[in-house]
Amino acid sequence: MVDKEEKVWADDLRQNLKKDAILPRNVETLTEAENIAKNPETGFINKSLINKKFNITASISGNSLSEMTNEKIVKKAVSPRLQAKAVANADILFERAQVHKTHKDTHGRKEVEKVHRFGTLMANENEYIPVKITVIEFREDNKGIRIYAIEAVDVEKIKKSAGLLAQYGEPDIDVPIADFNKSLIQLVDFVNDFF
Repeated sequence: MVDKEEKVWADDLRQNLKKDAILPRNVETLTEAENIAKNPETGFINKSLINKKFNITASISGNSLSEMTNEKIVKKAVSPRLQAKAVANADILFERAQVHKTHKDTHGRKEVEKVHRFGTLMANENEYIPVKITVIEFREDNKGIRIYAIEAVDVEKIKKSAGLLAQYGEPDIDVPIADFNKSLIQLVDFVNDFF
């Protein structure tokens, strides 16, 4: 049974997560999002961004911005408009991310030290959209730590890889990603009061 103090703590945390999910930049298209990111005065390309909870510094390159807006990512996203909103707010989403998992590079790239998966939420009308952020930590210091991709995802799509298939050792399921997806779903459920 949850005591009164734990309930108050959980309610406060839930409200803070909901507040952090409200983002300042609303856009309709990926072109608008790219223009925000590239703006020389207010944009965030090649600027250091610090995740507050895990104290990890990363940056977004022009190449990463192209990855975030490519057709393959947009097709996987919950919608093109919400993908554009995630890209336009990529700096803020990374800084506020609440979920973090680290694993070896599943593609076996020699230049990659490790891959970080960050997760957070983005408010959309009366719902909270999970956002996945993939960060690559390179072996060479001059390449640093780069935010490689951001994706506004559909909860139902990620439930498959976080569910029972991973538990039973399904060969097509990538376990580090399934584990991350499970944590992201738990965050969504917590904010939506399914705690």
